[in-house]
Amino acid sequence: TRMQHLVDTYHDEWAEVVKDPKRRAKFKQFVNTDENQTREEMIEFIEQRGQTRPTDWVADGQPQTNWKPAETDVFARSEKSWVTVGKTSDFTADAGSTILYGESQLAVFNNAQQGEWYCTQNMCPHKQA
Repeated sequence: TRMQHLVDTYHDEWAEVVKDPKRRAKFKQFVNTDENQTREEMIEFIEQRGQTRPTDWVADGQPQTNWKPAETDVFARSEKSWVTVGKTSDFTADAGSTILYGESQLAVFNNAQQGEWYCTQNMCPHKQA
């Protein structure tokens, strides 16, 4: 009888999310745009034995990128200005949300408990993925 109750009361939670625009909006790739980036734009892939797979990360302790900082303080020469990326209500309290700014993905953190906001590149800093 317990199994029958489970079968009788089952519902597909994801189907309900897909049908409800308000709930579905929580699963957008970016908070500030309906634009999406394909996996090929975000992850480097290689072919192996006739299949596509993500490339291996570089071994720990090895250079993670070819990027090198300028000899001078690049941040001192950078333009600094506020950019509107959405309404405060677009960002879930005490959580991180992804935005798209140009071609860069940024992670915006609304630390509502502390009344603070943070933003950083949306990538793993040591693997740059």
